Amino acid sequence: MAMDSTVLAAALKAKVLAKNPAFEEVGNDMDWLFEAVAEGVVEHIQTFATVGTTVAVASVSAVTPGPSASGPGTGTGTGTIT
Repeated sequence: MAMDSTVLAAALKAKVLAKNPAFEEVGNDMDWLFEAVAEGVVEHIQTFATVGTTVAVASVSAVTPGPSASGPGTGTGTGTIT
């Protein structure tokens, strides 16, 4: 699932309301702040986060990665966050 600043903004607002029910009196007047914070967080994570993973291949058939080699193997991978 892609990161969504609108969903994050709503979640942040819900957490604030849960901690401080009196915040409900503010209504939607502070939504701009939650949206700005959420956009900044999502942008930061998408720009600077790195993802590492280990890849295990149970079986490699009809592929020769090296000199006459095939079969099970392992490796590493990197990815991006969207």
